[in-house]
Amino acid sequence: MLNSKLTGSVGKLPYVAILEKVQRDITADILTAKAIIDATTIETRVQEGRLTERIFKYITENSLRCDNGMSDNELTRRIYNDMARYGILTDLIERTDIEEININAFDDVDVIYRNKTVEKITNGFPSAKACYDIVARLLQTQSEKTIDEAKPIANAHLNKNIRICAVAGKVVDEDVGATASIRFIGVEQQTEAKLLDYNTATPDMLSFLKACINYGVSVCIGGATTAGKTSTAGYLLSSLPNDIRVVTCEEESREVNLVRRNEQGERVNSVVQFKTVPNDDDKLKITLAELLRTVLRYDPAVIFISEMRSVEANVGQEASRTGHTVLTTIHCDSAEDAYFRMVTLAIKEARVPADMLAQLIISAYPIVVFQDKLRDGSRKITQIVEGVGYENGKFKCRTLWEYRIFENVKDSDGNVSVVGEFAKVNEISEELKSRMLRKGATADVFTEFETSAKGAR
Repeated sequence: MLNSKLTGSVGKLPYVAILEKVQRDITADILTAKAIIDATTIETRVQEGRLTERIFKYITENSLRCDNGMSDNELTRRIYNDMARYGILTDLIERTDIEEININAFDDVDVIYRNKTVEKITNGFPSAKACYDIVARLLQTQSEKTIDEAKPIANAHLNKNIRICAVAGKVVDEDVGATASIRFIGVEQQTEAKLLDYNTATPDMLSFLKACINYGVSVCIGGATTAGKTSTAGYLLSSLPNDIRVVTCEEESREVNLVRRNEQGERVNSVVQFKTVPNDDDKLKITLAELLRTVLRYDPAVIFISEMRSVEANVGQEASRTGHTVLTTIHCDSAEDAYFRMVTLAIKEARVPADMLAQLIISAYPIVVFQDKLRDGSRKITQIVEGVGYENGKFKCRTLWEYRIFENVKDSDGNVSVVGEFAKVNEISEELKSRMLRKGATADVFTEFETSAKGAR
């Protein structure tokens, strides 16, 4: 039975008021949102059709009109998404042109696109409570994670390689609802053409880094979140010949796509890919450090550690110093800072003094790359350094390439452009060259990067 008080025209109402009326009066007649989401694909479509029809009938019979000008169909779809799906996130998480979604509050959502544009949405969620409910629903249905007063912080991976960090409960103000950072992790193969087109690096820089991974020199790529570290790492791994066995260790989701197939669909390269298994029970979870210890028994030529965050830094440096080539990433603020951060992580497990550990790490990772996301949204490799020693509490680094910023120019619309250029600063040391020669590098390998070069502005 429809609520008799609602029959007839009620004029134009705010969307929140209409949503509340619909939720109050028809929820008892339909499957719950969880039942719809948990159903099979066919069941979901059937129930979605029934619920959509029920909402449409309700708003038309009661002449409900929204004050923002939405049509009956648009209003029906939005109510359905807010009741049974993920609200404004329903369509956004299906898109491929988005890099990140930042929920600052229920009425403040930033959408960052891959083309560097940013869209601010001020009417994304109808209310603080709806924002909390939708974020909680997304976590529960996509990753079986819970967020509530008892556990107000949640980190998870959703379907389609989407990473989310959400905070709610008493940690945020009541009128906020929930906050979240949702990052879209691309698994498409990065190419040299793309990196050069994006002006991420110069050809000689990429040639050098490829030579390192191909000829036994471990590399750590440092930088902040969204700097493009994993994309660069994926490109370097994809440059390896088919007969080099690669084993990857990644956090929960697949971030690099390395498998190659011939025209018949058969694998042509040797790749083994592992993922961690999160669990609140320490006995059931599989960490990066545990994966790495297992990986060493696979006798890999190259090991990829998606990101060093804890004691896996110590396992990684030991692996590199025992004949394996290791490629990894780390959060840091400069190339030198990457070395310091590796020490602070590895020392949690290492049974050696900090000074000795620093020497071991610089031996394990002779090359550190620092990648940065600049003010104009561009991603650039701003430093490639060779670690040459550790003395008096400081790492001694030899800068091989750098990106020099001359100025930041703002146009009439407030958009910033970075003006700068890549510069070759030093050649690699004879010690590093000898190391690569021992691993099979030929003379033509060095000619590709042993020339001075300046990149495009």
